[in-house]
Amino acid sequence: MSDSAFSVAYVIPTYNRWPRVCGAIDSVLAAGAAAVVVDDASTDGTAERLVAAYGPRLTLVRQPQNREKSAARNAGLAAATAEFV
Repeated sequence: MSDSAFSVAYVIPTYNRWPRVCGAIDSVLAAGAAAVVVDDASTDGTAERLVAAYGPRLTLVRQPQNREKSAARNAGLAAATAEFV
């Protein structure tokens, strides 16, 4: 789901954190906000597992190479369309 339907979006950067990132995503979705998850080139299948588990309920941004937290946050901010991020 596009986060333009939401007024608030949370950017969640992740790198090799499956399944721990699911707790953060579940909290954001339960609060009625949009989740923009930035997979910072994980090697543990995080992106594929997130797509399988959440599908269109989140926005997934995939970084082609690991660029660390700040770059991941910036990519998520650029992808978010909610009023507040």
